[in-house]
Amino acid sequence: MSRFVLFTCMAFVSTFVGVSWAIRGFPVSHVSLVGELRPTLSSSFGDEHSKARQRKDWEAEHTLQSDKDPKQDALRMDALQASTAYAMSPCDDTMKANLRAATEAYARGWVKIYDCPNPRMGMFCSEEKRDRANAAYSTPLDVRVKAQLAEAFK
Repeated sequence: MSRFVLFTCMAFVSTFVGVSWAIRGFPVSHVSLVGELRPTLSSSFGDEHSKARQRKDWEAEHTLQSDKDPKQDALRMDALQASTAYAMSPCDDTMKANLRAATEAYARGWVKIYDCPNPRMGMFCSEEKRDRANAAYSTPLDVRVKAQLAEAFK
């Protein structure tokens, strides 16, 4: 009889804890045993290949390199300009409208290249088209535009 009471109490406590945890949205501690990956020195340190790669990375980060597509470049520059202006003056309705229009045009360019009838169901669309759209939107200028858009929306 005492085992039955013990198991019944354990079942009630487990149910209470489980339901309480579920009501709170299954929170999990943010303590991680795995740390952030950090670069290590490699055997190519100081050789010409690594210097050329560092130079190329620096140019990509500090210049507005793109794929030289005039239509895409216009969308990129509009989005960059609108996001910078909005970050400087977020309370201005004109800046907000310009940012919205530029962001929509920038996103529509990606969707046009992707050419998927329903992008929300992307798993049924062509991976080749998705890769082509992602490649077209991964130039150094795109990286800068995305960073500036993130800063503006922050």
